[in-house]
Amino acid sequence: MSEYKLSPSFNSITGTRSGIGPVLAARRTLRAWLNWRPQVPTESLLLGVSLYLTLVFNTPFWHALLAGRSAENGTLTYVLAVGVALTALNFVLLAPLLNRWTTKPLLGALILIAAIASHYAGQFGVYFDPDMLRNVVRTDPAEARELLTLGFFIHLLVLALPPLFVLQRVHLRHRRASRALIVRTASPRLPS
Repeated sequence: MSEYKLSPSFNSITGTRSGIGPVLAARRTLRAWLNWRPQVPTESLLLGVSLYLTLVFNTPFWHALLAGRSAENGTLTYVLAVGVALTALNFVLLAPLLNRWTTKPLLGALILIAAIASHYAGQFGVYFDPDMLRNVVRTDPAEARELLTLGFFIHLLVLALPPLFVLQRVHLRHRRASRALIVRTASPRLPS
């Protein structure tokens, strides 16, 4: 604090000295942003990704769920209950698969796959089942090129890139296996 005394050369609003200039201040801000690396437990990261998958990548599901409902008293409770159930289901199914080595690759792949499936579910009104996945695998290159549109890449950029950036920047705080087992089995059972 003694370095920055209140004087005519120090701007207390921007936190910069007048001799530094806005370009250098912007560089420092960018550098601070790029050095951002929060420490997060694996379970908290999984909960955040599960919530993101539920809220962002399931928009066709949410539209279909709310299509026949009016804004009556029980609608909000119903939507919250379904959202909590989907998030808990994602958490419970993924928690046993995550460890020190698989957390980031598995969650990153899941975010990409969910973004791709969300785009095509919203664009074509289809739901992905085993038959649909077989068709995806058997698609020839010419048909695949027709599906790779500008809208597809914008969808990936807007919806998948932010969580992938956070996933890349986060530093996982690992627990011992016994402690992680207790936390992961108790998490879905916590009262809300």
